[in-house]
Parts: sequence; structure tokens; C-alpha cells
Amino acid sequence: MLISGLGNTGKEYAIQHGASSGVDLVKKPTYWEVVSKHLATLSGAKDLVVKPIHYAAEWMKLADPKCPYRVGVAAATKDAKNWFSLAELPGRVAKIFEGTGEFFEKRTPGSLLALINKVAKIVSPLSDSIKAVSKQVHPLSDAFKSRLEFIGNAAMCFGTAYDTAEQGRKHNEANKQPVPVSEPLKTLHVEGQHAETRGRAINIARNASYFALGALGLAALPVAPWVPLALATSGLGFTVIGHFHQEIAVKPIEKARIEVAGAA
Repeated sequence: MLISGLGNTGKEYAIQHGASSGVDLVKKPTYWEVVSKHLATLSGAKDLVVKPIHYAAEWMKLADPKCPYRVGVAAATKDAKNWFSLAELPGRVAKIFEGTGEFFEKRTPGSLLALINKVAKIVSPLSDSIKAVSKQVHPLSDAFKSRLEFIGNAAMCFGTAYDTAEQGRKHNEANKQPVPVSEPLKTLHVEGQHAETRGRAINIARNASYFALGALGLAALPVAPWVPLALATSGLGFTVIGHFHQEIAVKPIEKARIEVAGAA
């Protein structure tokens, strides 16, 4: 697909970048670049290192629950995960303040739901933080633990349901966008739409895993120990896959589209 319809500036841009199609203009980062960038953040270190190690330890304990070594490793990795959650709290609080400002500025049902979602997102790290600190200071009562688990599961169900609705809203909005006539903007637009659709599908799969996990907790159903662990592992897997897809497939196309549109 040859580049055409860009005007002199757009043609010069394309020639300078040696591109014969919109896809050629997309410069994707390597997996290692995405990993190193994500590891530099608290959430990235937690999702790529701390949680995978903890879940691996839990699966090992599940295979042999009577092994003291495996039980000890699982407990230690859980403590590490909880302490990481404590470090996440300032960022979560900042987002709540940001959402509060947006709500008072817009005063719409959508901004209110977005604020509630931000509050729901702090419940899990806050719960983990309370567990981490209480283990060093004073053990929690069983009744308090139950209430904490209930609130955490309810927040998980709300957050995943809200995000799934947001994925649907974004999909509908994307379908209403006009398709550019000229190349390579048309190709970049179509490829970008496809990449975003795949990303939304990944996010919905992640939400389904976590929603099922929260619903199981709320219903207090007697299930095999591997079921909630499998759901948590699945949710983490889709979270990591979704991040990589966003960084390697979605953002580079959007960046190329903006650059070409600016040169046209």
C-alpha cells in the first residue's frame, strides 16, 4: 500500500522514514525495553516479580501442603506482596484526590462512578497493608479479617464490572470515529482499531477472572483451594499480557498516527 494524499510535507515525512505503508511507520519497542520500563514502577515490580513468585509458591504449597519449607516460602512471599501494597498507597490516594476534583468539576454520574472506582481500587492494597502492619504489631481478629475480606471482594466485583462497562463504552466510541481517506493514516487507523479491540478483549478476560474471584469470596462457596488461586493467577496473567499489548501494539500505532497527522 503506497503512501499518497499526504501533501508535500507528509510525503517528505514518509520518504525520510523510508516507509511504503502505514505499518512501516510503526516503531515498536522490544520486550526487554517494556520489561525494564515496567519494572521501574511499583506496580510493574509487583506484577512481574512479587506476585508471580508468590503465586508460584502458593501452587507449590498446594501440591504438598504438609511441607514446612513450601508453607514457609508461601507465607514469606505473601508478606512481601503485602508490603509492596503499602508502598502503592500514596499513588492510589493521589488518584482519589484527582477523581474527587474531576467529580466536583463535572458533577456527572460518570465522574461519580469513576471516583467510586478509584476508591474501590485502593481497597485491595489497603487491605494488604493492614495485614502486613498488623502482623508486626497486633494480630487481627477473625471477625475483622472476615469484614476486610468481604469489603475487598465487593470492591473487586465493582471495579471489574465498572472497567468492563468502560471497555464497552470505549469500543462504541471507537466505532464512531471517521476513517481517514488518505494513506498512511487510513492504514494506521484500521490497525490501531484492531489493536485496541484485542486489548479490550484481554482486559475483559482479566476482569472476568477477578470478578469470579470476588464473587466466590462474597458467596463463601465451598470450592477446592486451587480454584481461587487459578482465578488470581489467570487475572495476573491477563494483566501482564494486557500491559505488553498496550506498550507494543497500541501505543506505537497511536504515536505513528499522531506524527503522520502532524506532518500532513
